[in-house]
Amino acid sequence: MATQESLNLAQTLYVAYYGRPADKSGLQFWAEEIDANGIDAAINAFGTSAEFDARFGSLTNEQLVNNLYLQMFGREAELEGLEFYADLLQS
Repeated sequence: MATQESLNLAQTLYVAYYGRPADKSGLQFWAEEIDANGIDAAINAFGTSAEFDARFGSLTNEQLVNNLYLQMFGREAELEGLEFYADLLQS
């Protein structure tokens, strides 16, 4: 059984990467994966998934960063954050 912390992290990933809440089975699966293997592999899987690519794959790095800020924080990225994360994605 997944920990509450991993359930919360998995839900956050769904909202951040897909703009929607997790379905019950997906939430449980990813929470257990986070418990077993850590967050890094889950983040990579979300960011390279077919769902993410279909919905957001055509965005520029700047558009992608702004979209993530909107989904996670309810606002667009400030200039410094936008530049930092867009450059990080580029590299």
